[in-house]
Amino acid sequence: MTSTADSPVSRYHLPGTRTDRLAQGPRTVYADGGGCLIADTPSFRESNWRHRLILAQEPGDDLWRWFLRWQEAHQGKGIKKAILTFEDEVEAPCEGEGGFQHRLEGLVGWPSAQGVVIRALRGGEWAAAEALDLAINAGEGPSEVAHAARAWALRREGVQEGWMRQWGAFVDWRLVGLAALAEGEREARFQDVEVDEAFRRRGIARALVGSLSADAGRRRPGRDVWINALIGSSAQRIYRGLGFVFASRQRWWTVDAPVGAEEIRERWARLQAGDGGLVEGAGPG
Repeated sequence: MTSTADSPVSRYHLPGTRTDRLAQGPRTVYADGGGCLIADTPSFRESNWRHRLILAQEPGDDLWRWFLRWQEAHQGKGIKKAILTFEDEVEAPCEGEGGFQHRLEGLVGWPSAQGVVIRALRGGEWAAAEALDLAINAGEGPSEVAHAARAWALRREGVQEGWMRQWGAFVDWRLVGLAALAEGEREARFQDVEVDEAFRRRGIARALVGSLSADAGRRRPGRDVWINALIGSSAQRIYRGLGFVFASRQRWWTVDAPVGAEEIRERWARLQAGDGGLVEGAGPG
């Protein structure tokens, strides 16, 4: 496996990190933390991802030090989990390595999803969208409900401000699928493509992504469109069938906050020994 990134600073401008900033909108700010970017969202303390550290270099034995840097940046804000992320370009991505950004090279046609209407959400449908999102992600506790309420309020503000689009899939007037697209001048990024479990394998996710991509292309031809998917996942197979191709890999590490030096050293040693402690995986959405 070969990395093709040019320099540490250039990693902040790889597609996953760059379009994450687009998708999170103007309320998430980023500060140079010396070897990392520090994300901060004062209006959304319920979100762990919007308070992550984006590393300029791939972490090694110094991973625990970056968690302490996170603690310095976010102590006392009530964030539940500390998250570190790192993005690179690889020639041969493998299953299970992380979250992967895909760019639309040329939209491929897709079969019609019979009996399904794909369109933008209307005023009275936002509550149903939030309820569907919670149901799909099994969010029943107070923290999940609070997170969803704030996330959907920000999503709706983004639509009203003109940098976010939110579409739904409807069967007999029932909302059964969702997809959002954050938009900038030169590129756009999909967020939260999801379908009610009872309506999966009917082409709804493909129709949502295809329809929203086509709409974005009509409104602004030539703009790059991005989406995140795990290598080997059913989502990636859907997106590849529409014309999306692999571009970069994002990995993340997380631990419950607050974090202390001795705890992090111990967990890092356990992870290296294969006993768990820190969680490594693919970044959310």
